[in-house]
Amino acid sequence: TAALTYARAGATVILLGRTQEALNDTYDLIEAENLPQPAVLPFDLEETDEEKFRQLAQAIEENFGHLDGVLLNAGVLGQRAPLQTYHWDTWQKVMQINVNGQFCL
Repeated sequence: TAALTYARAGATVILLGRTQEALNDTYDLIEAENLPQPAVLPFDLEETDEEKFRQLAQAIEENFGHLDGVLLNAGVLGQRAPLQTYHWDTWQKVMQINVNGQFCL
């Protein structure tokens, strides 16, 4: 909904996410309204290699020059449990996607 709203306002939207199918679905919605052509960049925020984030930034700079705005809405809930019983692997994934990945973007 956000991507479609921004495209309707005239923005060239960069669709970034880990699920190619969802990105393509949103791309198709934007294209169906003849709005500015969006870009699709598959990328998983669970990625921990800093170099991959740098490559992403370089690709955006080379293709778009700059960003006028960013909507950071990726996130996972993790388990709903007291901290003393929280699984370490789940904690790492939640922090990577919700905090570290957002920071790196």
